[in-house]
Amino acid sequence: MFAKTLMIAAIVASTVSAQCVDTAVPLDPTSSAFGGLSLTADGSNWAVTPVDANSYIAVHFNAAKCQSLSAWSGVTFNVTAPASGTFNIAWTIRDSGCVAATGNKTYVPAAKYISNGVATIPFSDFPAVDFAHVEDLTLIGFAPATAGWDMSNVELKCGSLPAPTSASAAAPMGTAAGSAPAAATSGAAAAVGTNATTPSQKSSAATTSAFGLGAVAAAVAALVL
Repeated sequence: MFAKTLMIAAIVASTVSAQCVDTAVPLDPTSSAFGGLSLTADGSNWAVTPVDANSYIAVHFNAAKCQSLSAWSGVTFNVTAPASGTFNIAWTIRDSGCVAATGNKTYVPAAKYISNGVATIPFSDFPAVDFAHVEDLTLIGFAPATAGWDMSNVELKCGSLPAPTSASAAAPMGTAAGSAPAAATSGAAAAVGTNATTPSQKSSAATTSAFGLGAVAAAVAALVL
């Protein structure tokens, strides 16, 4: 009985720990750069060169371009900008069959998520997004649209992430000139792209938690019986 109890405890521990692992996300210059934007390897970084406000990066999380991110709590990456640089972010979501993109996209200033050159984007800040069917994280509206941007170390993160600052209070990114850029404003975000809002969608976070607990319960029941 004691041995069976230890085995049950081990299964519970391994199941819980296996639910989430910090995971690096590669940037592919052939499938991530759009609108004339250039991604060029610069050591361990990617040099980002937009040509105008419509140049963008699509960060895909798997080759199929439809990935459940429900097991993670957010995404982080390092970013360096030209002086006074700003950009916006949005999520592209596919339907339940992973066939077509759904709804419009809401563009928000990246500045509120960036501190000391690190972007920390908690999924909890996007309650209307269905993170079970993510096509990409879009980075768009780079201003100025010039060389001097760098991006690196994109990583899906587990556990608790710090809450974002207000856009007006953010000291957003490291810059090539050594000074912090001006924070993006809501007005600037609205001017980027053509879509205005993302329709409300059920968050998959609760589904993920229930799935994890269900797996544990099934394993325990099988051993007891």
